[in-house]
Amino acid sequence: MLACRSNLVSKPPLALKADSSNKTYLSSKFTDGKISRRPSVVSVPSPSKPCHRQLQLSLSQSSKRQSRLCSIKEELSSLAETLLYWSRNYEDGTVDEVDLQDFRWDNIRDKFFKTLCGFVVAEPPLDAVVKVTCFSANPDFTRPWQREQECASSSGFIVPGRRVLTCAHSVDHHTQVKLKRHGSDTTYTATVLAMAPESDIALLTVKDNAFWEGVKPVDFGDLPAPKDELIIAGYPMDREQLCAIRGTMSKARVVPYYHSGTKLLALQLNVVLKGGNSGGPVFSVKGKCVGIAFQASETSVGEIIPVPIIKHFLQDFDKNGADTGVPSFGINWQEMENPDLRASMKMRSDQQGVLVTEILPRYPESDMLKPYDVILSIDGVNIANDGTVPLSRGQRIDFSHLITRKFKGDKVQVKVLRDSEIREFTIKLSCRKQFMPANTKGRPLSYYIIGGFVFTTLSIPYLRSMLLKADINNGYDEMAVVCNQVLTLNGKPVKSLKNLAVTVENCEEGFLKFLLENGKTVVLEAKAAKAATPDILKAHCISSAMSDDLKT
Repeated sequence: MLACRSNLVSKPPLALKADSSNKTYLSSKFTDGKISRRPSVVSVPSPSKPCHRQLQLSLSQSSKRQSRLCSIKEELSSLAETLLYWSRNYEDGTVDEVDLQDFRWDNIRDKFFKTLCGFVVAEPPLDAVVKVTCFSANPDFTRPWQREQECASSSGFIVPGRRVLTCAHSVDHHTQVKLKRHGSDTTYTATVLAMAPESDIALLTVKDNAFWEGVKPVDFGDLPAPKDELIIAGYPMDREQLCAIRGTMSKARVVPYYHSGTKLLALQLNVVLKGGNSGGPVFSVKGKCVGIAFQASETSVGEIIPVPIIKHFLQDFDKNGADTGVPSFGINWQEMENPDLRASMKMRSDQQGVLVTEILPRYPESDMLKPYDVILSIDGVNIANDGTVPLSRGQRIDFSHLITRKFKGDKVQVKVLRDSEIREFTIKLSCRKQFMPANTKGRPLSYYIIGGFVFTTLSIPYLRSMLLKADINNGYDEMAVVCNQVLTLNGKPVKSLKNLAVTVENCEEGFLKFLLENGKTVVLEAKAAKAATPDILKAHCISSAMSDDLKT
C-alpha cells in the first residue's frame, strides 16, 4: 500500500491581508499561529497598478497549484486501489502475469510523476480497435494449381470516413474478412477497399451501420522521438480480449518491409510483438495514433509503420481510388565516408554526398544520371557522406525517404557533382520495377505444365521448376529439382511464361529444348510430351495444364 501525507507543500502559502486604505498586498506571516485562508473574492480598486496585476497573477498560480495537489492526491489514491485490486486477484489466480504487465511498479511510478510534473496523459481510444479475422485461400508455391484454406486473426482500427486500417499481409488472398469491435460479441463482414503491398497497409469498410454506432475514429499524431512512451493495442495470439502494452520508441530507420521487400521508414520499439498484433494501432501518451504494428526486426523487437507512411497511403487512395505504389530511385550507390574516395571524385571539403555505382534500366533517371555521379542533394536537402538526411528531433535516416515520401509522377530536383561540375536535374518519379515480385498481390499463381515439367513465374516467395514424375522425363529428376531460370526455348529467349506456353503449344514437330541458367539443357520430344501430359495431370489430380490467365 502507498501512504501519503495530506500536506505535500514544504512552505506555508502566502496569506492575504487588507489594510484600512483598502489596499491588498501579499504577506507570508502567520495569523494567530495559523495559516490564514485566502479570500474567495478580493476587491481591488483598479487592475492598472503593478501590485494589483501581481496579485491577480499570484491568485491564478495559487489556484493552479491547489488543483495540481488535488490531482496528485486523487492519482495516489487511484494507484493504491489499483495495486490492492490486482494484488488480491493475482493471489486468487484470476489474472496472469501478462495482464499484470501494465501495472509494474515502473509504469505506476512513471504515471505518478507525469501527474506530479504536469504532463498531459490521455487515454488511448481503445474503442476504435477491432479484431480482424481473415479467411484466405493461400497459394501453394510448390503446387501452383492448388490453394490452401486458412483462417488467421490480427488487429485493426477505425479511421475517419467509416474505414478500418490493418496490415496488407493480414488480409492477403482473402476470401472473407470479419471484424469485431472491442467489447462486442457481434462480428461484421468487411470489404477490402484497397491494399498497398509495398507499405503493407490495407483499407477496409463495413456496410452495416451498426458497426459504426457510438465509436470515434482515431486521430493521427506526430512522429515520435526516441525514448517516447508508446501504447501498442491489439489482439495477440488470437485473444478475444483487447491487450494494451507499453513500450518506448528506440529509433527511426529505413528498413525492408517483409511483405514486399520495399525499403521504407519504420520505427523500432523496445518490446516484442506477438502474432495477432499486426495491424493494431500504436498510440502516444496523448492518445494519438502514431503508427501500425506490423513486423519484427532482425533482433525480434517490434517495428511499426509510422504516420507519414500511413498518410501517404490514405492520400493516394483518396485521390486515385486505389494504391498507385511508392516511388523509388533506380540507382545503386555507396557511402563516401572515406576521404581518399572523396578526393578521387574531386569533392571540396564542404561537399558531402553519395556515389552512384549503377543506373538501373527502365527508370526515368537512367537518361540523366551516370555512374560515378555524386548526388549532393535532393529537393535542397543535403545528403551526408553516410547517405543520411535529417528527419526530426535530431534523428537521421537513409536519403531514400526523400523519394518514397513522394507520389508517382511527382518531380524532384537532384543536384549532382560530375567531373568537378555541379549539375541539376529535374526527375519525374516512377514506381519500383519489380523484376522479381515479392508477393502475388492476391492473384492466383500462373503456371504451365508440359511433359511433367512445371513452369511458373519468378517470385521471391518461391520459384522453382519442379518435376511431376513420369516416363517422359526420366533422367531429369536431379537437375530439375534445382531452382533454375529458363533462358531460352529452342534457341529463342523466353520473355514471359505466356511466351513459353505459346511457343510450346505451337511446336508440333521436333524437340523442345529448354536451356537453363546453370548451362544444362532439358530436351523433350514435342509430340510425346504433349501426349503424356493428360495422363500426368490425371495422376496428380490437376484440372488443367495451365492457369486461366494463360488460356486467353
